[in-house]
Amino acid sequence: MSFFPKRFRLTRGFVPLFVFILSLSSCSLNYGDDSENDTKYPEFAFYDAKLIRFEKARKTVELSAERIEKYRGSNASFAKNASFSTWNSDGSAQNEGKCTLLKADSDEKKYIMLDGIMLKSESHNFTIEASSLFYDGKTEQMVSGENELVILKRNDLLMEGRGFSASGIDKSFRFSGLVDGSITTEESNEISE
Repeated sequence: MSFFPKRFRLTRGFVPLFVFILSLSSCSLNYGDDSENDTKYPEFAFYDAKLIRFEKARKTVELSAERIEKYRGSNASFAKNASFSTWNSDGSAQNEGKCTLLKADSDEKKYIMLDGIMLKSESHNFTIEASSLFYDGKTEQMVSGENELVILKRNDLLMEGRGFSASGIDKSFRFSGLVDGSITTEESNEISE
């Protein structure tokens, strides 16, 4: 039994025509909406780039990267194989570092570094090696992934552990997981009386 009356039964020639008409009605013809493409492809990309920021006629940031990308609708920039240096307002060195991938949102002051991270702070006299770090410049907080190994070096201190966090406000750091390390002290031959 058929749902169509005899005169409306589908024939061989009618089926392809029916499928074609149905497929046309399901197509989107909105050619003016590029919002999906805005997030897939960079608005601009620089290769073997070196960017320098000056504030009040002083160099404050220098970034070199194999590739730097910026996407429409986002304030963030993305860099591959990046190395960077920052300076204080008096011109003294502040930080230097490198990482394989960097996401930098300078408006929000949020930075994500991934893979092969080396961060050296001249002002705080330490070096950090890690595979992932997030830094919030507004709160001056830095954290690693919960299970990511972080190595912290200072003149007399070498520590490695997981679950690293640091505060630039009170100049403290901590590890939430197990820590291994060494502290070197200088021995004195003098005997006090």
